[in-house]
Amino acid sequence: MKFFLRAFLLFLLAGFGWLLHVVVNGTGETVGGPEPVVVHQDEDIGVQGVRFSEWKRGKRVWMLDAKEMRYYHTKGRADFDQVSVSFRVSSGQGLGMEADSVHYDTATGNLTAEGRVVGRDDQGYEFFTDTLSYDAESRTVATRDQVTLKKDRLTIKGVGMQGDLERNRLEIRSGVRAHFLPPNGG
Repeated sequence: MKFFLRAFLLFLLAGFGWLLHVVVNGTGETVGGPEPVVVHQDEDIGVQGVRFSEWKRGKRVWMLDAKEMRYYHTKGRADFDQVSVSFRVSSGQGLGMEADSVHYDTATGNLTAEGRVVGRDDQGYEFFTDTLSYDAESRTVATRDQVTLKKDRLTIKGVGMQGDLERNRLEIRSGVRAHFLPPNGG
């Protein structure tokens, strides 16, 4: 009986080794459903359909949903594609963000969002920018890029933004211009 068990395990291990060899040395593409999945040569783990959360002192700080994730152990980084992140601010309200991609630094817990970044809070404010960084230690968000902030009939544009999630404050840094539409839309 031990012989058959060892032979089965050896066969299973050989099959896994062959599959790993094909993925690493092959074209980099595997079939995983209706569309091919691209495997990056330096990634350690790749996952589709991800929900990922950061917790501190028993409370969820943020939750991230993404179409794909690639984890790079030696770089201490995870990259997420087609992402939405929800943050909890100190007042109990929420801040949501969507982006084409987010990079997560495993050592610091910091996030960097890139490509069509859109943020929305529970009060109805929206902001639009190209990049946004979240600092886990200070619980702040920031960008140096152009930013547009909207709520109802008010639009504010500027360059650079700093937000404090603990104090529920947002500041546009420079080149600030505001436009307010009258109630009749004129």
